[in-house]
Amino acid sequence: MVFMRMAIIFVLLLTVTGCEWLSEEFEVITPDELNKLKCEWQEPKVSKWFYTGSENGYHLFIQRDLRGDKHYKIKISDFKIDKPMNVSSNEANWAVMPWGPKDKECQQ
Repeated sequence: MVFMRMAIIFVLLLTVTGCEWLSEEFEVITPDELNKLKCEWQEPKVSKWFYTGSENGYHLFIQRDLRGDKHYKIKISDFKIDKPMNVSSNEANWAVMPWGPKDKECQQ
């Protein structure tokens, strides 16, 4: 019985800490704002964009850079994702977006 309680507490702790990023405020942006933002970075070797999934009418993105993570969301009707997925807190499920320093638009 004690083992069962310990296991439940352990699973709950993992679940709560794993979803911590969901408490972050996601800034709503337009397609034009996204086009500008995806070419801004502090360190080209570190900067990456991730699609974390879609929910409640929005696609959610995280930009990682030296200055820290930035959280953005854009209306599903304003931006097409080829393979939409449910939001996931598991980074292994996130899709790396081809934006940032290596994006052809940003190298002009």
